[in-house]
Amino acid sequence: MNIPAASRFTKAMTLLEVLVVIVIIGIMFFVMFPYHPGGHYKAKQVACLSNLRQISIAFNSFASDHSTNFPWQLSMTNGGTLELITTGSPGPQFEIVSNYLAPHLVVLHCPFDISRAAALNLTAPFHTTNISYFCGLDATPLQPQSILAGDRNLQVSGLRVSPGLLFVATNTLIAWTRDSHKTGIGSAAFADGHGEVSRTNLSALFRRQNLATNLLAIP
Repeated sequence: MNIPAASRFTKAMTLLEVLVVIVIIGIMFFVMFPYHPGGHYKAKQVACLSNLRQISIAFNSFASDHSTNFPWQLSMTNGGTLELITTGSPGPQFEIVSNYLAPHLVVLHCPFDISRAAALNLTAPFHTTNISYFCGLDATPLQPQSILAGDRNLQVSGLRVSPGLLFVATNTLIAWTRDSHKTGIGSAAFADGHGEVSRTNLSALFRRQNLATNLLAIP
């Protein structure tokens, strides 16, 4: 049976209308969600800063439950980690506040830090290889601008710092390296709960704390 010409024309127009709708939707998508080459980088930067804010909140939650003291300000008999400072690792400091972070221990891993792997929980061994952030062991709730934690990509006088304890004086030339965030910047969390992306002189950020010394545990 031959299909009437009018019927064939109607079907062709219907297909054309569908194609037009698809094209319009595609144009609207690219208008509403334009592609930005740096978009992926910005998303990871936001995720890193969010991690550090959550870490700061965890430490402040601990302090709220322990007479306004961070873990390193209390002995182990009082629920703190004072005796574990000499290990040089931030692991015990982060581990003791893991209940305030769980089940999101992935926040201890910076998305830029490709040489480290995120820890999903504490049922498996918890190592510094799961940690991307240093811990500021001189931070105190009484100093809101004291640095609690930050990206581990640090250098002193142009040399990359090694894992362990790092003493930072007010005149120490400390800066971010370019091997993690790839841009010579980094993020830090503070005792008052906020976080910052530092694009300027990191030494100035440390001096802003009004602390005579800074002892950092580098993973």
